Amino acid sequence: MVKVLLRQVTAEELARHELSYRPQRKSPRGQPFIPYQGVWRSFTFTYQGQSFPDRALVVWSAGKARLDQHKRKSYLKRLLNGLDQLQRHLNRGKYRNRDEVVKQLASLQRGNPAKSLVQIDLSRPDEPLALHFQLNRSRLVAAQQLDGKYALATNAPHLSPTEALAYYKAEDGVEKAVAGLKGPLQVRPVFLQTDARIEVLVFLNLVALLVRAILTRRLQRVGLTYSVDRVLFEFTPLTAVCQLFADGSQVAQLGRLTICQQEVLTALQLPAASRYVTNSPLLG
Repeated sequence: MVKVLLRQVTAEELARHELSYRPQRKSPRGQPFIPYQGVWRSFTFTYQGQSFPDRALVVWSAGKARLDQHKRKSYLKRLLNGLDQLQRHLNRGKYRNRDEVVKQLASLQRGNPAKSLVQIDLSRPDEPLALHFQLNRSRLVAAQQLDGKYALATNAPHLSPTEALAYYKAEDGVEKAVAGLKGPLQVRPVFLQTDARIEVLVFLNLVALLVRAILTRRLQRVGLTYSVDRVLFEFTPLTAVCQLFADGSQVAQLGRLTICQQEVLTALQLPAASRYVTNSPLLG
């Protein structure tokens, strides 16, 4: 049913409906970002014998299209290579037995999503075994038409296509946050001699997770599109140097802020980074 829905939406129609959603990750290898595309379609699903009218957002993603093409190519190559090897060994050894060949054919196709794209013919039992296989072009074209497409069903009529996609993409962050809290909690291996110190280490990890969650929420509230991982990564190289001289004088220097670092500090209304240098305990 879902595949029928996806095939109803053509590539030309999708191309006329670009979505303003932008992922937080960067495009691979500096490639230009190709916008998501999406259109609404009426959708009826059945549950316990009852039909419910709804709507679904048919989405096209360039990243998913590349992934679909790569996976199909890999599965097809695996299947065709296996069939070619079987064909070479036909009528030799155990492959003189038709039942054994049928068993091997089933093994090659088992779990391979591309098996429906290859037409396989095996000769009758009363003839010398002959195996013929070829790519089914019509089925391949039908499969290619689904590349990059998926459907998002929702009963929220107020959502725009971009909002529906954004909510769907945000599920991953929510699930990862819940998984981080529900455990098992990954703690850096440290040799500790007492239970009290182990409890302190686990507590500090929980505090770090809490700070991470708060930072994520604040980034969302001020409208920054940076992920919390991106922000933490951007601030990792920021350094401060405090020099103490023999005459008792001290000089503290802060590394130069990047555009991203300054943007985050300003948006979150945090004090200037120089404050943490001038108020350093090392300066007395």
